[in-house]
Amino acid sequence: MTKAIKELKLFSLDDHRREAYEQRLKAMRDYESSMAAEFQKGEQLGLHEGEQIGIKKGKEEGLKEGKIEDVLNALKIGLDVETIHKITGVAKEEIRKLQKQAKEQ
Repeated sequence: MTKAIKELKLFSLDDHRREAYEQRLKAMRDYESSMAAEFQKGEQLGLHEGEQIGIKKGKEEGLKEGKIEDVLNALKIGLDVETIHKITGVAKEEIRKLQKQAKEQ
């Protein structure tokens, strides 16, 4: 019912006021469309950045796991802590910790 009343009021406006009303409606629709598009762009940008962060963290974790595996393999063949540290760059304390864990297993 209220939509019909709005339509009736619109048709009762003179040409100048109807044109101004329609321009205002168009401006509002354009603004809403623009905001929706910007929101979507922001959302896509956020997803992309999150994906890049995830990839970076995954690579870092993979490198860390690879170094731990290298340390454990070096310990198995009898290399000393100092040599393993020089080869892998892993802190001596971390190597000793891994050495202790390997002995406990």
